[in-house]
Amino acid sequence: MLTAALIAAVAVGLHPHTRRIAGLQALLLVNVLGLLVSVVAWQGFHNFAFPVANFTAYGVIALIIAALHPERGRLFARGHIDPGLLVMAAVAFVPLIAYAAGEVSKQLSNAVPAHAVVGHFALMAALAVALAGLAALAALRTEGWRLPLRSAGLAVAALGAASIALPSEASSFGLVGGALAIAWGASFIWLGNRKVVAAIA
Repeated sequence: MLTAALIAAVAVGLHPHTRRIAGLQALLLVNVLGLLVSVVAWQGFHNFAFPVANFTAYGVIALIIAALHPERGRLFARGHIDPGLLVMAAVAFVPLIAYAAGEVSKQLSNAVPAHAVVGHFALMAALAVALAGLAALAALRTEGWRLPLRSAGLAVAALGAASIALPSEASSFGLVGGALAIAWGASFIWLGNRKVVAAIA
């Protein structure tokens, strides 16, 4: 899911008609948050192991793209904050951060070694924090804000669906949490699309 979000952010910057600053902001935001959480969960850069190595590699690519991006001068441009989306982002923030804290704890304590040894819990924590960040970015509605909107909504819903399909897995939200995640993801995208329709009308 993280890779899909990063690929989407890169893809929208390849064509002048889809190139918007929110894509670059999303690309950098996911990498920065992902790397920070991974370093905390992995207790540093020792052995340069996954997922720290992955986020470092993605980060280098993101910095190159940022340096070449024609909109780079507007990286910190202000958007038009949407109160509804901001409330939705806030609703998701607490459970996602709590989930991330739990995954970091599992990584640090080497819970379920088969998962911990490859950095699975660190990556899941990074994903949760990155999705919270993407939701907040969508609420800021910088130019191209529909990319982080859909990335956050679809990814949270996909995590919910996976949690329902695999409720006993180590990083599952569980059945109830999975259903709530799907409902939030669908509602977030629906609300954002209503704003688009209203703007067109």
